[in-house]
Amino acid sequence: MGRVLNPSTFVAEIADQSPENHMVLRRVRVMGARGEEMAMFDQTSGESVVGGEQVPAWMRLHGEMKAATRRRCAWDAQNARHLREAEAVQLWNHFGYISILEYLEREHGIDPRTANDRLRVSHALGELPLLEAELEDGTFQYSHVKELTRVVTPETEDEWIAAAKGKTCGEVQAMVAGHKP
Repeated sequence: MGRVLNPSTFVAEIADQSPENHMVLRRVRVMGARGEEMAMFDQTSGESVVGGEQVPAWMRLHGEMKAATRRRCAWDAQNARHLREAEAVQLWNHFGYISILEYLEREHGIDPRTANDRLRVSHALGELPLLEAELEDGTFQYSHVKELTRVVTPETEDEWIAAAKGKTCGEVQAMVAGHKP
């Protein structure tokens, strides 16, 4: 039996572009605490090995899911930047819509409530570059950031980030409700 890896050691991925221009996960590397490669999951060859031993499918799947989560976080950060830019150029006017909310609903299928939430978070992240970077890096999920942007200011950004790291969304919600990092 091989060694058991701590799931939090999944930190790197290698993705390729498919012919349809979709990002496709090909290999996931598992890195140790000292930066050494502990495992490689390679979809191109079908191999999943740790130290020369086969890896269970659940471990491969977990690595793929963690990588997908990091990509989603990066997408959320990019989406926030896109929303700020769309407002700056009044993108909706170029398509004959009366507001960004109508544009987002008709062109992107985003209901007005979700669009308002996304816009609020986008505006806040424009003033909170450290928090936006933490979202892009996958340190925080969008749900964490959505809560944090309710109370974080540029002056308190470092303190809130430090206090929220490693917390669940529910724990962050409780921190935000009490206005204490």
